[in-house]
Amino acid sequence: LYDVVDGPDGDDRTLRPNQLLALSLRYPVFDTDDQKSVLDMVTRHLLTPYGLRTLSPEDGAYRGRLLPQGEQYPQALHQGSVWGWLIGPYIEAMQAIYRDSTTFDHKQEDCLHHEYLCHRSLHLLASFRDQLDHDILGMSAGLFDGDAPHRAEPGSASALVTAELLRTYEMLAQVPISHSEQVLA
Repeated sequence: LYDVVDGPDGDDRTLRPNQLLALSLRYPVFDTDDQKSVLDMVTRHLLTPYGLRTLSPEDGAYRGRLLPQGEQYPQALHQGSVWGWLIGPYIEAMQAIYRDSTTFDHKQEDCLHHEYLCHRSLHLLASFRDQLDHDILGMSAGLFDGDAPHRAEPGSASALVTAELLRTYEMLAQVPISHSEQVLA
């Protein structure tokens, strides 16, 4: 999956989170194997505890630290920094790809599969709980360093990230599982 097709420099095979947006669509545009392949690449190279990097650390143009606002700041935003709001489309894509990709003979096994996906999704959101309790109460930072420990950019409280977290929690609350009150506790 190309990031840019037929651009001024030709096709761009750079791994970016934009590919993920194609997977989170309500109606799939790729077959399940291709979706899993893209999600696997995004998971291995872009996923962090606070969202997705804008570029893989293996790319030569990667910049793992957000420097103070200055000359290189705009490039750093799209060369490896972590955008928190992208965790929502990531979880949505994971849910869509794996929710229906496995069929079971028994309703109980199907329920356990959905419960596992819900637990996995909630685990991915766990880092944001701390964010919501710091700085501006109830808000999460929007930008983080691409390199561990993924320091939040000072003063980057983001309504976009907070709204995406709420939307994602709402989506997960709709997942049919047998013990939903225990999962969401």
